[in-house]
Amino acid sequence: MIPINEIKANNDELQAFIIGLCNMWQIVNMPPALPSPVLQAKELAKRGSNNYVEMKRTAPQYIPRITGERMIDFALLNTRVPYGDSVLSKTRFNA
Repeated sequence: MIPINEIKANNDELQAFIIGLCNMWQIVNMPPALPSPVLQAKELAKRGSNNYVEMKRTAPQYIPRITGERMIDFALLNTRVPYGDSVLSKTRFNA
């Protein structure tokens, strides 16, 4: 499909129209749904939180602490838990 600007609207008018389509939902002045990247970020944050809670419950010894303190070393924790370097790194999980 190739869009054709039959009404000769300028970029600002087209942008306002598209934003209106995305954000005007019947009588409510708000988007009908969150954009996909926002929904995916929300789900990934929820998944990360659930993984952390489970790790804390089942294997608290693997949660790194700052030496001499009870505080969690989040920088080190973030290097331990991602899937980027595992066999799961190429597995799609957000479909």
